[in-house]
Amino acid sequence: MRNGGKVKKGNGNNRGYIGHHITWDNKRVFLRSKSEFIYARKLDYDKIPYLMESEIYDVDSVRYKPDFFIYENSDYNNLIKIVEVKGADDKKTALHYLSSFKDYFNAKGVEYDVIWKFDKIITTYKLTDEIKDWIKTSIEVYDNVSDVSGEKNPMYGVKQKEKTKQLISSKAKERCSDDKYLNMMSQAQIEYWNSEIGLKRRKIISTNKKNSYEINNPLVTCECKQCSNSFSKRAKSSAEFCSGTCKRKWLYTNDVNYGKHKTNNSYRNQLKTYISMILKHYNIGYVEYLNNVIEITKKAKEHKVIPKNKGISLETIKKYNINL
Repeated sequence: MRNGGKVKKGNGNNRGYIGHHITWDNKRVFLRSKSEFIYARKLDYDKIPYLMESEIYDVDSVRYKPDFFIYENSDYNNLIKIVEVKGADDKKTALHYLSSFKDYFNAKGVEYDVIWKFDKIITTYKLTDEIKDWIKTSIEVYDNVSDVSGEKNPMYGVKQKEKTKQLISSKAKERCSDDKYLNMMSQAQIEYWNSEIGLKRRKIISTNKKNSYEINNPLVTCECKQCSNSFSKRAKSSAEFCSGTCKRKWLYTNDVNYGKHKTNNSYRNQLKTYISMILKHYNIGYVEYLNNVIEITKKAKEHKVIPKNKGISLETIKKYNINL
């Protein structure tokens, strides 16, 4: 899986690898991405006391819930630092957070930082295998049971300024116009859905969709409008006949226009079009054509000016009253 890769889980939510985590000093926290897991493991190895999303702040009328709350010691009384974690190499968003919140927390005597680079942490603490285990656990354990909807969502009730909304929109558009990013996301999803776990998820999703379809649109038994025989159809189907044959029989008996041409305009216009093509191709007048209809029409078919199955004669021209 490439850095920053996310998968579209079976429940339809496109989010990072999530799950509960036990810190080095036995605190149970909830991590919402692979990036948060990487930084949490760094703090664990360094034996630094931390909690997750423990307070919401009102900064310039914007409610903000930071990620990591770092304390001086394990009594968790003295908050010394707040760290926000962004996606891998998401420098632009990280700098925006720094400019928006750093001064606010520094004024409170709390250090503030935003982390968006993880390669050095992964190398220093040798986290490659741990990250793989985290991803595997997230998919297997939390794929269906993790509920971050409604009030459980960390952004629930948070009102954003119009400027912040525009920034989010701009960032999304920027990412979606970046071929490298799109390729990374596409490759990550391909890797997931073609993995052993992904294939199992496919089967589960397919079965769930089929069961849902059967519940919402079950088979019902109806009586054919023509032959009165019973036939099966989906509840939401408008079918009234057991077969196409019965439908045609009923229409022929009950619809006076069924099977009959309402007008001859369609064929008349078609003849006019083909005759015009002949006149234009051979650069001749309409009268000259009428004097040699059979010969010129035959030649036009041989030269593929008109289709071979189109019959044009003086009789058809007279019948359809064609004047050019």
